Amino acid sequence: QKARKRMEKTRALFVKRARFYLGVPYRKGASRKEGQKVGAGAVKNPKMTLDCCGLVRRCMRDLRKPFGFRIGPHNQAYQIDTLPIVLEQQDLRPGDLVFIEGRYHRARKTRPTHDILHVEVFVGGKTGMGTIGARARTG
Repeated sequence: QKARKRMEKTRALFVKRARFYLGVPYRKGASRKEGQKVGAGAVKNPKMTLDCCGLVRRCMRDLRKPFGFRIGPHNQAYQIDTLPIVLEQQDLRPGDLVFIEGRYHRARKTRPTHDILHVEVFVGGKTGMGTIGARARTG
């Protein structure tokens, strides 16, 4: 019971920390849209940029004491290898990582390990399917 409460508290901290980085640009030169929700991390670190696995890694590094370990400097394929618990959509809880599988359209692009292209933090919400993730905005 005590371990379960600690886990739920850590999950809540993880989601809160991901929200802290809302509005941090995906890449250098990217900008926030007018009216976009912005977390304190974007305000405190105006020159910071994050990609999807960088967001997860940054949150986990910020919370390394509650997590009890430090994640390495690699991409989403490393994250899925490090945290390989597979859940059905209805079993997701806030703080779980959601990995997006796919393939690039360009033939010359190197195929990613496990075909994992993207990672986000599950938060649930009104629809029960909300996530926080760093994404490129095109178009």
